[in-house]
Amino acid sequence: MTDIGGFEIHGTAVGKETSIKLDEISILGCPETIKAIGEFLVKAADRMICENLEHMHLQDVFYNFSSSDHVDIIALNGNLILKV
Repeated sequence: MTDIGGFEIHGTAVGKETSIKLDEISILGCPETIKAIGEFLVKAADRMICENLEHMHLQDVFYNFSSSDHVDIIALNGNLILKV
């Protein structure tokens, strides 16, 4: 298994604005959707490296994204975001 660096997962409950630190996440979707999310994360990481981006939103890269049908995933560049 590959060793990974430290990271955190944060999220908000439906209808809430306050972000909380999560212990785990579950992604419920068909295999093709989970693959598309994985590809988004890989591409986001590449763009963060090449373009020095602070963050990227899943909702900004899928033309059919709907807040009623989907959950936005925000990839944050830990090299640029300071931990509080």
